[in-house]
Amino acid sequence: AVIRYYWDFKLLYGYYTHSYVKDYVDTNGSDELENYSYSRNLYRADLNVKPLAKTTLRANFRYEEYFYNQHFTEYDGDAKTTGLGIRQNFPLFILDASYQYRIFDNWNKEPSHHNSSYESNIYTASIRLKDMPLDDHKKSPARWHPSLSYSFEERFYQTKDTWNGGRIDKIYNTTAGINFKINNNWNILLDYSHRLRNIESTNATIRRLKPYSENRIQAMAKYHF
Repeated sequence: AVIRYYWDFKLLYGYYTHSYVKDYVDTNGSDELENYSYSRNLYRADLNVKPLAKTTLRANFRYEEYFYNQHFTEYDGDAKTTGLGIRQNFPLFILDASYQYRIFDNWNKEPSHHNSSYESNIYTASIRLKDMPLDDHKKSPARWHPSLSYSFEERFYQTKDTWNGGRIDKIYNTTAGINFKINNNWNILLDYSHRLRNIESTNATIRRLKPYSENRIQAMAKYHF
């Protein structure tokens, strides 16, 4: 038997001109909606090693710079994320598991602003079934597969100010999706995600304002040239 060990290494850069998050009601008394969005620089290195035929080990490092719009410049900063993961290929499905350690450094150090620097641990697991025929016609290239993922992030704020000092965020994210491969060119993805953030803090205002729960539905089409 011939055993081959595969590996690949990638360096990537991306500039994201506009990422919209949500709208907030202005607190200056106008009650107008303010757009909460940012642009981002992303520098990324990925290493994948395949020591066994059905096992892939992964390591990655990301450096990101966040530039928020004019209403939220106090959140500008950079993030460094280091991650390790494993993918196991089974006959009927694929399992992924990973751990990431993230450090976010808030550039705004003025005493009048709340420092949002933090360190966090992120745990992620996902399962994806193998592609299945969309119909019983043997010549049809159409395939589909469902997937389910879950992540948990525990975020520890590093400041000692009275606003974020001692604050711990616990963020849960569950996503269920279906991917349709219509042919060699077209892919359609439908998914639903639920995000929940719980807060531990000595500040009663933080405990009241910062927890949230949201649901998202996404539809995306891809065409490969």
